[in-house]
Amino acid sequence: GDELLSAQQILDRVHPHPAPFPQLPATRDPVVVRACIVFANSLYNPAAAPRGRWAPTVEPFTSALPTIEPLITHPFWQQLEVLAAPLPLRHRRLPIATTADLLVRFCNGNDIGIGMCQTGTPDQLNPRRVAAELGAALALLGDTHSWWPRRAFVLFCSPGKTAVELIDVDAALACWIDAIDLYRLMSRTFNWEKAL
Repeated sequence: GDELLSAQQILDRVHPHPAPFPQLPATRDPVVVRACIVFANSLYNPAAAPRGRWAPTVEPFTSALPTIEPLITHPFWQQLEVLAAPLPLRHRRLPIATTADLLVRFCNGNDIGIGMCQTGTPDQLNPRRVAAELGAALALLGDTHSWWPRRAFVLFCSPGKTAVELIDVDAALACWIDAIDLYRLMSRTFNWEKAL
């Protein structure tokens, strides 16, 4: 029954993406994010796909095939084991929540990693915003479950291409903390309804 503020709402205010991606829905296409999650579960959760690997051959996925196909065929999937997809997270004391798209264990090093799926290319998106979104997931994962992943990554999905970019965990956390501080300052200055 609590009214929560999503990390994305906070970041929409303090670190919006530049045009043509000023708002979150354009950069986190729900169809592409859902395809990423369904595919991850089909690989690593036998109950999710008893007949083998899932393929995007039904609606609503077929409309985004040029973006989804490079995502699910990327060799990145062979380097990890998916532990959770998606992973809803909430701050223990503050009314803030977010969702990480992937919680994984990397084969090389056995490190835990947390990831997000973004629609667009790195040069189209605000890099501080991307890092802060990962930082929010890292901070809330630590707060919720006392887990501190050593790796954070973004799957940049665009038609015909998927790129995987590692983001420094400490830098991502710093971006999130800066965003929270800036949001608190701005909410007092501009008398926003949802303050922290």
